[in-house]
Amino acid sequence: MPRYHEIKVGTPFPASNLVKTKAKRPPSPRDMELLKFLHEVSVGPESMVWPLSTGKEKTSTMRAVVLRLIHRNSLPIYVAVNAMYPSTLLVSRTPIGRNIKKD
Repeated sequence: MPRYHEIKVGTPFPASNLVKTKAKRPPSPRDMELLKFLHEVSVGPESMVWPLSTGKEKTSTMRAVVLRLIHRNSLPIYVAVNAMYPSTLLVSRTPIGRNIKKD
């Protein structure tokens, strides 16, 4: 093995000695409850719209969290906001508002 002056190199070892690490931290309770809610919506009737109050969270933050969970779990759900329902996300299995395609 060549000699290095500026860096320290240890002795090589087989890659099979590496141990997989567990997840760094558990998912937040809020995310787990939202995921449970989104699964309920995904099996519910298509004609219903569920209002989801954002509570103390900002609407944009809650929307980002919901969209991340929808994307990760490949759920057929749409999320929208409406001026008639402030601080509320509207969750449905069908497109809401301008996303509706007209025949």
